[in-house]
Amino acid sequence: MDSSVPLQKLTTLHQTLHLLHHRNKNQHRLTKWYKYFSEFRRHSQKLISEAQNYISARNLSKKSKFTEAAEVKLKGRLEFCCSMVERWYFAFSTVVADNQYASLGLMLIGCLARFQSVTRDLCDEYGFEIEVLGDETMNEAGEVPVLQAEQEGAKEDDLGEIISREDVVEGFDDSVLVQDETPPDVKSEKKKKRKKAEEEIVVEEVTPEKRQKKKKKRKKGDAFDDLFGSLI
Repeated sequence: MDSSVPLQKLTTLHQTLHLLHHRNKNQHRLTKWYKYFSEFRRHSQKLISEAQNYISARNLSKKSKFTEAAEVKLKGRLEFCCSMVERWYFAFSTVVADNQYASLGLMLIGCLARFQSVTRDLCDEYGFEIEVLGDETMNEAGEVPVLQAEQEGAKEDDLGEIISREDVVEGFDDSVLVQDETPPDVKSEKKKKRKKAEEEIVVEEVTPEKRQKKKKKRKKGDAFDDLFGSLI
């Protein structure tokens, strides 16, 4: 394998992490998981720098003290990163458990899986015997936060108790019911009487009072008025 291939993959991965940091730092920089993301991004950058130094020193001389020092630093960085993968995975799984940012959490876990693959390739390329966290172990670590979040959500949502129809019928008390045994004919007759009484009241209120006509008083006139008035 070409020694530059894992390093190129790691450089591409770090560019993706940098873009994620630039996009989400203002919104999520105060959350707990973002501290682990910053740590993951920072150590991936240091791993790139130390891998480049080791490759440059080894190309000059494989037995020099500079090559040995660069190898020790690179190996120590790889050991530290491999020991932190489980911790980072646990933090990113909590983001997946949050439905609001599940897509971001899946992106972080994908970057972490890519990082794990690159570290394994680096160890194989340089002959380092470092225990890399396997996929089965990562799955076991990742199940913890997701299951806890689901169980906590189930406790909060009280869906009640299922009651069958038979239980309702058996526990029903017949004495509570008050049946109206009045026959329908009596009800209709009472209703008619009530309606008739209301109509009579309305008629009495609407009928106008008789007005008394006032008689006009004739004015007293003279003899001519009496003469012509008799003719009329």
